Amino acid sequence: MSKAKIEKPKKSTYKPPVLKHLGALNGKWKVKGSIKDEPDTKIKGWESYEWMKGGFFMIVRWKIATKKKKHKEVSRGIMIIGLEDGKKICSGRAYDNNGNTDDYQVSLYKGAFNIKGNAYRFEGVLSKDRRKIEGLCKQRADNGKWVYQYDKKLKKVKD
Repeated sequence: MSKAKIEKPKKSTYKPPVLKHLGALNGKWKVKGSIKDEPDTKIKGWESYEWMKGGFFMIVRWKIATKKKKHKEVSRGIMIIGLEDGKKICSGRAYDNNGNTDDYQVSLYKGAFNIKGNAYRFEGVLSKDRRKIEGLCKQRADNGKWVYQYDKKLKKVKD
């Protein structure tokens, strides 16, 4: 019986610009937000972005609390972002502690930071010093239209 030769996967060192742009997110961010029509409801928490070894995939983790008077909901989750072969935009898959999952398109180009999924969207702007992001979170309503959910502000607290 002859032994089959197993080839090691080829290592690529080329990283497309669309993937390199996400590097500005690398680090830990403090998150704050408010719901337009509910001034008593506050959004607080953190998000972290880190490159997986090799630099081809980014791991996103979060813990976000929505607090309204004495009621508090907490969302914890993870998303893996990367560039699929032959694609020109990064995609991600997210999972949270409430059992939600969604597929996203993620981009950061010329300061515009966008996360677009089937049920949730974030449209934000990265500051020139790359230390702040401000934007809007939207949710898809039953009629298919995108509805404002809350304002979201991120401030980098650790590189």
